[in-house]
Amino acid sequence: MRSTGQALGAIVLVLAAPMALAAGPLPDLPTLPVGGQQAKTLAEDLAEAAGLSQPGAALPPVADPLTAAGFELPWLAVAGAALGIAGLAAAFFFGGARFVTPAEVLQNDVRRRIYHYLKVRVGANLKQVTDDLALTTTNAIWHLRKLEEAGLIHSKRFNGYKVFYPAEGGVEARKISLGKTALANGNAQEVFEHVVAHPGSHQREIARALGVNHGTVRWHLKKLLHAELIVETRRGKASSYEPTPIGLTALREVAAQKAAPVAPAVAPSAA
Repeated sequence: MRSTGQALGAIVLVLAAPMALAAGPLPDLPTLPVGGQQAKTLAEDLAEAAGLSQPGAALPPVADPLTAAGFELPWLAVAGAALGIAGLAAAFFFGGARFVTPAEVLQNDVRRRIYHYLKVRVGANLKQVTDDLALTTTNAIWHLRKLEEAGLIHSKRFNGYKVFYPAEGGVEARKISLGKTALANGNAQEVFEHVVAHPGSHQREIARALGVNHGTVRWHLKKLLHAELIVETRRGKASSYEPTPIGLTALREVAAQKAAPVAPAVAPSAA
């Protein structure tokens, strides 16, 4: 904000300086009465002290360098003001040309399909987008970046993946997307489904029920806690786990996505 104000101030000074010069030279400094007589002007005192003039003698006229060179000050002021205004207009035009509205971004067919795909597959990662829509990695990255720059989608790195979700869902959509990313791991989903079916389960109970070692269960429980899919309740040295509303919603959406048909593929394009 401060840099923007400084930039605008500099532009105002650039535009105002030629106009101030066009108004003409500054008036002579006023004289002050000394002993009932008018004192010399400051310019005369300085010239006399420097030995450039004798007392009472007038200074020789000094030629105006702009006039001597054939320039008229009003023309210079007009030209400077015109150049300043033109530069300001160009800065606004070229500086703001990269900003487009969400509607304009969605005029592209590929971006429109990716956006609608993410509204259904909230939390999809890059590989899922490229596989389901038959896009190259480079092409998908290009269009995802355009959607993100327009504020239509957000992205977040989680559990080794960069996931994407529509911006209109807010914080809840982001949490659900992270939860679905966590449940993309088959073992993590099994652990979470056991917690859903048996709220209050302990780590050892989950490990025995699933037939996996305690370290694996502990690792997945940590990921599920980070994604806010479960909550932990400590009782002495033991901990029990229960699902959260976000976790239940994420699990339902994962199940619905598995049952839903894949979105139609789109032809690669970088427009």
